[in-house]
Amino acid sequence: MNVLKIILTTSATLFILIFLILWSLNQRYTAIHIPVMHIGAVSALYIVYFCVLSLVFWYFSKGSWLGKVLWTLVYLTIGATLLPVMHGVVYGLLPSLSIVLFDESVPPNEASFHHEVWRGYLFANALAIGFVFFLYYWENRWLSRRLINKLNAYDQRMLGVKHSSHFLGTIFVTGFGRMLVDTDSNNRQVKRDIIQFLGYLMRVEEPQVQHSWEEELDLLECFERLWKEYYGPESLQIKCNVASGEYRLVPWGILLFPLENCLKHALISAVYPVEYQLEMEPEKVILVCTNWWSPKEKKEGGIGFGLLESRLAGTGYKLKYYTEQTEGRYKLTLHLNWHSNEKNKLSSSTFG
Repeated sequence: MNVLKIILTTSATLFILIFLILWSLNQRYTAIHIPVMHIGAVSALYIVYFCVLSLVFWYFSKGSWLGKVLWTLVYLTIGATLLPVMHGVVYGLLPSLSIVLFDESVPPNEASFHHEVWRGYLFANALAIGFVFFLYYWENRWLSRRLINKLNAYDQRMLGVKHSSHFLGTIFVTGFGRMLVDTDSNNRQVKRDIIQFLGYLMRVEEPQVQHSWEEELDLLECFERLWKEYYGPESLQIKCNVASGEYRLVPWGILLFPLENCLKHALISAVYPVEYQLEMEPEKVILVCTNWWSPKEKKEGGIGFGLLESRLAGTGYKLKYYTEQTEGRYKLTLHLNWHSNEKNKLSSSTFG
């Protein structure tokens, strides 16, 4: 926070405000109008002392014990030199600039002059003290916001690490994941799909980053091609019914979640195919995935669902999911609903 810049900006604003107040009072309530230059000179004197005193009070509050002693000496010096400085300005400097703030036809009244100077000085002190207290409050709020933003950024980063570690553990524990790394296929489409999918993995660490449903469907197609390349063309049956209309943005990889789950918990082959059905309308998405249940490891589940919910948190989506297991078949149904004015147009998909 640039305190000097803030004080100078505030001083300029106060100069204009004090000038307008004095000018307005002079126009309304005095018979003899004071020249504008005189009003500007008086306003400038107030602001110069306000600016200096604000800096003294601020750096006094922020300094070490030695700094506080030095700034106290500066403050005492300003007070001790106030009368001679103001006398030199009012009776010497300003008259040389054709700005006379006293009546030259009568002898100077030093007592009255000193009274006015001290009164103005006390006003400048009060104004500076009030401003420094406000500056303290504003700085604390500013620092608090910065800390909160940093904490939110760290939270998002940690959430991203949880997403990526869980997802990578699911993908690369299988032969499918090893194919992504060790493939020697001469098929250019397969290589392009692997590059696209690995690019998606880089985005998993940013769960709140969103893209269009069109990109999400393209990612699903990519995943389908890689899946069939490894497990065979009959191992995955996808049916999609996508209505044209306005769709809001979506976090990366929502449509892949059921298939990620299958890699870890399902039998996958032409004999035991995974069935994937997607119904998309402008206000809802229904996804049903059915597979043959065969967990690769004996662990309590639910982590993936928790991460899915956290990925959707704060995005405006409402998630409901249902699971059903009968006679070795596992069925997962996801319902996504949303309401938002921030939507992207999606034409009817040519998926499959």
